[in-house]
Amino acid sequence: MVRQECAPHQPSRSRVCLQQVIVVMGMLVRVLSLWPALAGLAVTIAIIPLTMALGRLLTAARKDSVAAADQRVKLTTEVITGIKAIKLYAWEEPYLTRITALREAELRAIRKTQLLSMINSSIFNTGPVLVSLAAFGVYAALGYPLTAAVAFPSLALFNLLRFPIIMIPQQIMNMIAATVGITRIQNFMNSEEMAGVNRVSSSSSSGNS
Repeated sequence: MVRQECAPHQPSRSRVCLQQVIVVMGMLVRVLSLWPALAGLAVTIAIIPLTMALGRLLTAARKDSVAAADQRVKLTTEVITGIKAIKLYAWEEPYLTRITALREAELRAIRKTQLLSMINSSIFNTGPVLVSLAAFGVYAALGYPLTAAVAFPSLALFNLLRFPIIMIPQQIMNMIAATVGITRIQNFMNSEEMAGVNRVSSSSSSGNS
């Protein structure tokens, strides 16, 4: 039931995932005692700023990739439009060099984006393991015996933490994609090509209705 409530299609997933973290941490305190559970929570909290930093880097890399793709597509369109003049004046090599350079810049930005995405996914795939190591390390350091009756319920509870932790990078990636898309649409609507287009305001549309 907890996994279904924290599924990505739920509108209140952030609140539900926060509640899940609180409930699971309360149960971990009962199983492991306070300090081991707090050690696991500390590792969980430490992962979040790292993800936010990766999110900012991903946003910048995504913008660079989109900008490079736009420049390449624009130049390619110009080549197709003026292909007769290019063939007439034998400008194939200069334009090919320019398009190739733009494509290389686009590929570098794409590779950077994919690398950051893999790092982000790796961190959150190994997150529950790091949390378990921290909690069990503190538990053993305090002199408590790490028995099966303690280890297996704790691992099950730490596994429940996996889902709200995984939701954080998914939401960050969705926010990155939405921000980049909205920025591109806004830039297009504010461009010179759209200056002469009549725009329907909400007040005029409501008046017509």
